[in-house]
Amino acid sequence: MSLSSPVGMPTAPVGEHDAPEDQLISSTRRFWSRFFANKVAVAGLVFIVVMVVVAIFANVLAPHSETETFSRVNSTPYGSHWLGTDFIGRDILSRLMFGARASFQVSFQVVGMAALAAIPIGLIAGYFGGRVDSVIMRIMDAGFAFPPLILALVVASLLGRGSLFNMSIALAIVFVPGFVRLLRGQVLAVREETFVEASRSLGAGHFRMIRRHIFPNVASPLIVQLALALGYALLAEAGLSFIGLGVQPPGASWGGMLNQAYGQIFVASWPLIVPGVAIALTVLSFNVIADGLRDALGRERFKSDA
Repeated sequence: MSLSSPVGMPTAPVGEHDAPEDQLISSTRRFWSRFFANKVAVAGLVFIVVMVVVAIFANVLAPHSETETFSRVNSTPYGSHWLGTDFIGRDILSRLMFGARASFQVSFQVVGMAALAAIPIGLIAGYFGGRVDSVIMRIMDAGFAFPPLILALVVASLLGRGSLFNMSIALAIVFVPGFVRLLRGQVLAVREETFVEASRSLGAGHFRMIRRHIFPNVASPLIVQLALALGYALLAEAGLSFIGLGVQPPGASWGGMLNQAYGQIFVASWPLIVPGVAIALTVLSFNVIADGLRDALGRERFKSDA
């Protein structure tokens, strides 16, 4: 059996005398070479990195304040307003930059909180099985019984509107059952592998078994799913903001910009197009990154010594 690989990383073939450090370097290089060979995924990653930097430094990069108004309203690009102005004369580019901050913050918070909750639950359900698995999965099935948007609306309303953290909690609850089901299914398959049985026969404890042998071998599909979920979370945040449960005016969010522009759609369509294109390109970028991760991580399973 080979030495344990880094979480989710493909492992290059190594000899029996190769050091763990050599295997780590080899597997990492192999992963990045595969990922960077996918030019579309690299383009998506570059776009996301640029948008995250813009969101973080919006105060510095934005040409105007998100609330500053100008005389021309619902205008197409002109002068210092590279993307025009909205229905009360605010600079669309500036609001797009500040809105990116709210959208990305919620997206990463949602996926992070959902993963933190789902990973231990999924590992426990799949590894121990039996009654533990049955109880956990019935609870997850109950979560699937509610339409996702309705469930998020109810939780967000109960926690209070206008708070990005409350919205993140509401959306994270929606994502947890899917992550648990995915991880539990992968664990059920891996726990029957020969190397797991061998480790168990040598006296490896439950915690060591899960940490050293189970989780590294189920991480690849989870990583891909997390990347996809970032796009879904951003869409969900835009939807909740569109109906008024997100950032409250005059604050900027992409969903809120869509809502305000929709009210003026028969007067000027330009302010509606800009945030819509931003959302579409961001979600598309997360999707192609997930495709690149899937190709780079592959379908290999990696065994570790007991």
